[in-house]
Amino acid sequence: MIFSTLNRVPFINEGIENSIYEDLRNECIKLDSEVFAVGGYYDHVHLLCTLPKKIALIRFMEEIKKNTSSSTKKFGSYFEHFYWHDGYTAVSVCPSKISELIQYINNQKHIHRYLSYKDELKMILKENGMEYDEKYLWR
Repeated sequence: MIFSTLNRVPFINEGIENSIYEDLRNECIKLDSEVFAVGGYYDHVHLLCTLPKKIALIRFMEEIKKNTSSSTKKFGSYFEHFYWHDGYTAVSVCPSKISELIQYINNQKHIHRYLSYKDELKMILKENGMEYDEKYLWR
C-alpha cells in the first residue's frame, strides 16, 4: 500500500519517522496483518503487508490511517494538523518479489533524491497495469 500525508505536507521527518512506521506496523498487527516492511519519505508511506482475512481493504486502511493519525499528534503542536490523505494505492505482490520490495521500501530516501512522489506513484501504477486519471490522484 502507498499513501500520503494530507496535501502531501512533508510531516514525516527524521525525528519521528521511525515512530510513525512503528505505529503503522503495530496497527497492522492488531488487525492480524503480517508486516514485511514500512518506510517512505517526508510526504508518503509504503507499507508491504498481508491483508487481514476478516476485514475488507478499505476498512483496514481506514483503521490504520485513523489510529496512526491520532497517535502522530502526540509529537507536539506542529503535528496537530497531521492527517493522512483519504486515498491510497494497493497492489497485489507476487511472493517471489517480496525481498525486492522490502529493499525498495528501505531505499526510499535514496530513490527520492531523483524521483518525486508523484512520478513514483505514476510509475508504480503503470508497472502494475493500472489506469488512472491524474485529476483524481492529487485531490
